[in-house]
Amino acid sequence: MKRILFTSMLFMALFAFSACSSSKAANDSYEKDGESDAETTAEIKENEKSEFSWAKAFGSNKFTLLDETTINTSTFTNNIESKTATIAVYDKKQIAGFGSQYMLAYYFVTFEHEGRKLLKEDLQKYLKDFEEKKLDRKNGKSYRAYGTIDIRLDWGTIQSSTPNFGTAKACIGYRFKNNSPYFSITIYPTENLRDDIPQEDKTMSMKLNYFMTKAQAQSLVDYLSDDYLSKYMKDLETVQKEEKEKTEVKTDSY
Repeated sequence: MKRILFTSMLFMALFAFSACSSSKAANDSYEKDGESDAETTAEIKENEKSEFSWAKAFGSNKFTLLDETTINTSTFTNNIESKTATIAVYDKKQIAGFGSQYMLAYYFVTFEHEGRKLLKEDLQKYLKDFEEKKLDRKNGKSYRAYGTIDIRLDWGTIQSSTPNFGTAKACIGYRFKNNSPYFSITIYPTENLRDDIPQEDKTMSMKLNYFMTKAQAQSLVDYLSDDYLSKYMKDLETVQKEEKEKTEVKTDSY
């Protein structure tokens, strides 16, 4: 009886903490032509300044943690809430992305150079569809409207301890929540590739749903651009050169 009572109290405490720590998610209007984002880029920057930075306080054992922006994530009750997203670089593997609290865990979602380019291209497609009113509320497959991108996931209980990792394909598209459209990244549960614990102790990742307004998505893509990351990724120029050589058409001299 005591155990049941303790479990119930713990669940209620966690639920209350989640409710108190979350903040209202921004949204984009999709009803009137010419209406701007509910949360502008300037407002995003202001929100970043006002939040305490756990990244700077504790750091991470894998990632170089940089600036912060905002995104929206799913909640236990299938609503969405605003979360701080910390831009993260794993220079050893030449990957970069973002990390954020997701329910009771912390996840890093990172992309290789090609993946970051695809994410930028997908956002441009979304912005075009948004402006031309081509977003379909009834499309059940809109969450993967722009295809998939290979990503790496690292996760754990807190930002400074994410020992679990795996690879997955992130679905890029859009979804409507509370009658507003969001640029979305959806990642299904993936196998835990961690090799320092027994197989029976491994847990798969959660299904992750990230939602972004136009301003939030643009902020994330800007932070994942070569111009921004070149200051923190020492071998980025080498990666760029190798990719260019792969795509160049070989010709014969005559």
